Amino acid sequence: MSEIKKISRGHYAGIVGLVLIVVGQGPLFGWDVVDDAFITFRYAANLADGHGLVFNIGDRVEGYSNFLWNVLLAASGSIGCDIVLTGKLLSLIFACLAVVLTWVCARMVATQREWPPGLAWVPPLMLALYPGWSYWAYGGLESTMLACLILLFLLFGSSDISRLKNLIPTILFGLLATLTRWEVVLLWPVVALPHFFNKTPEGKSYKLRTCTLLFLLAVGFGVYFIWRAWYYGELLPNTFYAKANSGIWDRLIPWGLNYTGELAIFWWVPLSMILWFSNCRQRLSLVLGASLLIYIGYVTWTGGDHFAWLRFYMPILPIAALMLTEVIHVISGCSVKHASRAGLHQVFVGGAVILICIGSAYRIDYRSAQVHHSYVRWWRQVGPWSRDAFPDQYCLAVIPAGAIPYYSRHSILDLMGLTDYETAHFGDTDMSEAPGHQKSSIATVLRRKPEIIWGEALAFSDEPSPELLLQKTNRRMLRRLYRMPEFLALYKFCTAKIGQTYTCYWQLKSL
Repeated sequence: MSEIKKISRGHYAGIVGLVLIVVGQGPLFGWDVVDDAFITFRYAANLADGHGLVFNIGDRVEGYSNFLWNVLLAASGSIGCDIVLTGKLLSLIFACLAVVLTWVCARMVATQREWPPGLAWVPPLMLALYPGWSYWAYGGLESTMLACLILLFLLFGSSDISRLKNLIPTILFGLLATLTRWEVVLLWPVVALPHFFNKTPEGKSYKLRTCTLLFLLAVGFGVYFIWRAWYYGELLPNTFYAKANSGIWDRLIPWGLNYTGELAIFWWVPLSMILWFSNCRQRLSLVLGASLLIYIGYVTWTGGDHFAWLRFYMPILPIAALMLTEVIHVISGCSVKHASRAGLHQVFVGGAVILICIGSAYRIDYRSAQVHHSYVRWWRQVGPWSRDAFPDQYCLAVIPAGAIPYYSRHSILDLMGLTDYETAHFGDTDMSEAPGHQKSSIATVLRRKPEIIWGEALAFSDEPSPELLLQKTNRRMLRRLYRMPEFLALYKFCTAKIGQTYTCYWQLKSL
């Protein structure tokens, strides 16, 4: 960590430039808060208002997987800050901080792996230019904060933990990262094992300090785990059952493998792994490489995600950028001794690799990112309209469980089960749907009879009919539901005009 002290004015200028690249892409491309972030915002708002960490008041269901992020946003809400704006700003700040930390880590790696000093700027530049990084920087979720915490945990954990100034931050950042997302537990052994089998030049063992590290991490996380198991009455979060309650092969093929395949293509992961581990003599390199491998295995096992630009891989993307820089180093044939002669070649190869990666990313996911934001802008209108149009005691059934519930403030039946216990645990699983959208339960809808069914809350340029709604509806479950005689006997089709746009919903006939 001593590299942090050796920063010149030129370095500060470079850091400012990287930050401006990240910040500037938001207004340029129209990046904004994603719909899933509003799920967290609703939990945080209820906690700030004294209702507990719940989605629906009085119903304890753990429909989130980012505890520490929830607590931070709730704290901001409790002092009068706007939770949506706070989430967006914090996400952006941590995205910029992660770029800086990547540069710090790259300087250490450059020294250990004998990179030319200029190559230390390549990993943070990759992050800053990668569209997914700026997209999630404005997304309002915990991914960028987790990236910072994981990097700090690995950096301090790779140093000499026999010193308290390294051991204490390792425990602190490791625990904070784990409280943000529990899968960081999988990285504890990566940090601990190299120390457990290591000895000082004098022959002293690190085993006691290593066991102390793991014990304190386990105690801290154990206290949280016991609390959440008591509070929600479940060992696993509801999101696990909504997203991963299916056969492992169903998750792997095609979803998990396709998702990880995108990472492999964008970031040249197979080649990066080969070159990285072929020269992995330093503890930091070993810890970084092993962490990336474990995280890839975990995300692939879960089936990945349906959002643009690899949301689940954002926390370890700085490591992927570091490892890709090793590819540039090898291809360009640079070394510290020949850096002055090969500088132009290094710049050319590095620039070519960055352009290939960034160009591929824009080509594959740019359209889906823009489409998602167009939906969210619409749902942010539907939510306030619902709040004014329907009585407070009504229950709304929706598929987009973020912006509409957050702004409407009604009780919500989440048709995908992320925040609904019954749908997540006992609903049907449709593996043709994207990860996170695979659960549904028609029986739950018909039994609980929510007053209003928004479904997908679609927008139309002209007043829609039931037949047009069926044509435009994407979810199989909704198409079946809308045709069922039992449903048609209970609900009537209604239309509304919000601004210049038409929409439709179903309302109980008995109201």
